[in-house]
Amino acid sequence: MHPEWGNAFAVKMRQSGDNVHSHQRCVVNVGEMKKLYLSPIVTEQHSLEVERLTQDNQALHARLRDVAHSPLSDSEKQQLLLDASRLHSSTSISISMAHNDIGASTTNTTSDEPRCITPEWDKHSSSSFSEISVACLQDRILQMEETHYSTNEELQATIQELSDLQAQLTELQTDNERLTEEKGVLLESLCRQTEKLEDSRSKVNTLQGLLLKEEKLQDSSKGYNTEREQKLVDLLKVNFI
Repeated sequence: MHPEWGNAFAVKMRQSGDNVHSHQRCVVNVGEMKKLYLSPIVTEQHSLEVERLTQDNQALHARLRDVAHSPLSDSEKQQLLLDASRLHSSTSISISMAHNDIGASTTNTTSDEPRCITPEWDKHSSSSFSEISVACLQDRILQMEETHYSTNEELQATIQELSDLQAQLTELQTDNERLTEEKGVLLESLCRQTEKLEDSRSKVNTLQGLLLKEEKLQDSSKGYNTEREQKLVDLLKVNFI
């Protein structure tokens, strides 16, 4: 080969190599410029999204603090859990989209960089959701304890009332037994008095019959023997006729 041709070929090769290196530098510079241009925009969007989600999380925590000392119904607790779940889902989706945008913008230049799989905000949201669940469970346990305490007080009051009623019943049974005994004594005394009265009446009737018979006999014969007998007959007539 002619020496001049070899020199010209070498010169062209060097020029081609320089052009390749220059083109590579241009590509790198364009990638870096694209990264520098897109990164602030994506970062700003990410910051705005994080700020919005932070405000939502703070509002949810404020709501939780407001209702922490008041009883919650099951529907309110379910709604609170749904709100926390939605916040957790929206946070995960938004942060994943933001990181996907950052990864897509830097794929051409930094394809070997590691991507964040589980961001700190996602962990924080999961922790907040767990705190809300624990708070709801604690509130439920507190309500159950209050209900148990109230039921126990009502049970103690009912037992005391039953004890009082039992004491009153025992006292009334004692009085009833005493009155039954007194009634038996009175009935027995009345029976004895009735028997005595019947016996006395029988004797009086017998005596009255004898006196009347004797009176008839005396009338038929000579009259009354003594004044005493006459008074006795008059007394019997007044009482039994």
